[in-house]
Amino acid sequence: MPVNYQQTDGNTACAFAAFCSSLALLSGTGSLHANLQAIFGGTAGSGNFTLGLAASQTTVIGWAFEIPITNGENWLGGTWTIRLNINTANANVTWTNVDICRVSSGCVSQATIGSASGLGISLGSTGVKTTTVTGSAQTPSANDKVWILYGFTNSAASAQNTGIIDDQLIGSPFMFAIPDEEDLVLPTMTPQLTFYASG
Repeated sequence: MPVNYQQTDGNTACAFAAFCSSLALLSGTGSLHANLQAIFGGTAGSGNFTLGLAASQTTVIGWAFEIPITNGENWLGGTWTIRLNINTANANVTWTNVDICRVSSGCVSQATIGSASGLGISLGSTGVKTTTVTGSAQTPSANDKVWILYGFTNSAASAQNTGIIDDQLIGSPFMFAIPDEEDLVLPTMTPQLTFYASG
């Protein structure tokens, strides 16, 4: 079964950065971002974080999830399902881009797993927004992780805020490794005999 990663309120190990993305990080008056972890088997986030975009900012990275890969997953290619749960809507803000990066344990970008642009997903209503991205298979080094970067545009000539709750699943094409048959250790069965006395 493909592995899903739970968005949490936990902070990332690496600092907020663009990594494999060609987009700039958001900046300027009114800028607010979040970089949080998504973890297999983690506890869903409950905090209402704020995305803040400066006036007229276009296609900048404003949100990110870091996924530690610690359960022996195979880095297979396929479909990633990326979600955002909007708690405070803002019709001036549009979700435009997603970049999925492979990042080393030392927080250095290693490769682009997948990307999507021109999404045009309005954040003008509350609820879960979803997009899919096709990702390529990877050959990771030890302790490599995944970073998912979200790009946004503010169409207003003033700073704008949007509220986001990090409680959704991120769907990945990764799979848990299945052990080879020769690696399986089967229990040793000892036969038991029962004797009955004749009467």
